[in-house]
Amino acid sequence: MISLNRTSKKGRGSLYFKKIFTVIPKVFILSLISYSALIIQNIYLYPIDNLTADIKNLQCLQSADISVSILGYIILNFIFEFLLASTISLIVAALSAFCSRLGVIIISACLFVLPSALDMVNINFAGDFRLLYLLNLNSLILADGLYSKTFFIHFIIAVICIIMLYLCKRKWCLTPSR
Repeated sequence: MISLNRTSKKGRGSLYFKKIFTVIPKVFILSLISYSALIIQNIYLYPIDNLTADIKNLQCLQSADISVSILGYIILNFIFEFLLASTISLIVAALSAFCSRLGVIIISACLFVLPSALDMVNINFAGDFRLLYLLNLNSLILADGLYSKTFFIHFIIAVICIIMLYLCKRKWCLTPSR
């Protein structure tokens, strides 16, 4: 993020929350735009009257452990993608308190783009860390549910986000003399 003035009339805390929560609407709009392609594809593949069918009727989700309609699955997948994309975006925003803009770009690319790129050239050690795999609800549904390593990865990403936001708040809100 661009470095803004670190003072405000009501203290630095409100400025911190304004900086952090400007990320959420942008992620929501981008998630909605990216998901609109999926919705159009699903409407084309499955007529509107079939969206109430169980997801187990879809070939790729026959082994899923949950029972929900196709429309419910689309909504759950959107919420899941939005929450995880928001978490990752907040990590990147918090990184900006500690690094230059170029440093944030390099670290973000190494953490979130490099595993997918390595997997595309058949270097499979980073397969579970691919961003497209992690952003999809299928990574949990088709794995072993809450006991899978993908759930553990999602949990670790959430913990890292909380720690980074805490450290970011300390850096932005504490006076230099402390």
